[in-house]
Amino acid sequence: MGQIGVDKEEYANRLLIAGGDVGSNQLLESLRVKRFPPIKPLEGIDWVLSIFGGAHTTWNFAKALWGHHWGNSDQGEDSGVWRSAFALGLEYKKPVPSQDFNSIMRASPIGH
Repeated sequence: MGQIGVDKEEYANRLLIAGGDVGSNQLLESLRVKRFPPIKPLEGIDWVLSIFGGAHTTWNFAKALWGHHWGNSDQGEDSGVWRSAFALGLEYKKPVPSQDFNSIMRASPIGH
């Protein structure tokens, strides 16, 4: 707290945590850049901490699990998730595109 010249209590009273999606976080960052430098250091958007919401956290977690458990469909002895996808008649040569939220969410239960 010594670096910014504010005591812990004032910091806790001023800090605002805002959860949102990528668009909301980018909007906040663009507003922050436009108001740089701030007129008064203890006022304004500088006290807003933007974090990703629950959907993005779940999406990132599911992408990591899916990619980790996918395996290699070129090796018959590999027992990755691709086997379950093959057994269900789904695409098994390559994993679901990681940028497609709906596909990742639909595919996640296959691995478990």
